[in-house]
Amino acid sequence: MAANPSTLVAAKAAGVPLASFENKILRMEPGQGLAEKIPAAMAKAWLVFPLFLDGRTLAVAFADPSDLVLVKDVEKAVLHPIEVFSASREELLQAIAKSYR
Repeated sequence: MAANPSTLVAAKAAGVPLASFENKILRMEPGQGLAEKIPAAMAKAWLVFPLFLDGRTLAVAFADPSDLVLVKDVEKAVLHPIEVFSASREELLQAIAKSYR
C-alpha cells in the first residue's frame, strides 16, 4: 500500500517524518509497553499511535502533526518528550485496530 500523496505533503509541510505501512514505521515496537502508555481509547479519540521509545522520547504518529495543542496534551499524558511523526488517518485507524486487541 503506497502512502497517500496528501499524507506525504502534510508530513513535509509539518516538517516531520512519515510513518506508514509501506515504510514499516507504522507499528508498535514490541516489548516497550506502548499500549499502556497510549491506551486504545486515547489512540482512537486523539488519532495518535505509539511507535517506539528511544531513550525517554516516545515516537508517536499523529493524523494531524500540526496540532501543537494535541502534541502537548499527549506529551503531558504519557510523561515523555514526544517525537512527532505524521500518518494518514486511514492507516492510523488500521494500525489501532490491528494493535489493540
